[in-house]
Amino acid sequence: AVAAGSIGRLAMVRYSLRLHIAQADDGLATQLAEAIDLAAFIAGKPAATVFAARQTRPGRYLLAHLALADNAIGTVEVHAAPPDERVFPPCEQLIVVGTNGTLRAGTDAPDKLIHSGAEPLAGHAAALRAMLRHVRGDGPPPTPHAEADAAMAACLAAERSAETGQPVALATGRAR
Repeated sequence: AVAAGSIGRLAMVRYSLRLHIAQADDGLATQLAEAIDLAAFIAGKPAATVFAARQTRPGRYLLAHLALADNAIGTVEVHAAPPDERVFPPCEQLIVVGTNGTLRAGTDAPDKLIHSGAEPLAGHAAALRAMLRHVRGDGPPPTPHAEADAAMAACLAAERSAETGQPVALATGRAR
């Protein structure tokens, strides 16, 4: 819908993932890299800059603001919360706003296009299976190398930004 122009010019991509600390297993940086890559994929180009912040208590939290193609804004957040279903239920949401409409997907959206709240890491298990197939020689890599490099560069930039409190410019790549 974004590539076809159904929602008009892209204005904002917002992705949020909240899971229990036990599910995160110290992988929030990986989750953030995947979230940044998703926002860049939707925008059609890697992010130009990233500005990030993190918190380590009471849970672990990473937030990155991105400058995307055509002045669109990206916000991605990954939150590992204490295991209290009433206060911090696991959820995943994607909201894409354009000049002519909005797309929503996730555990709080009726379509549940990403995956259900009962298995918030289902997409990651599928990516791991695809990587194993590639390592065994039974298929292509789940992410082209250039996209994986761009996602890793954005994740490292987010870490630098969180440490310094300053935005970090990224090298611009080709459109996806």
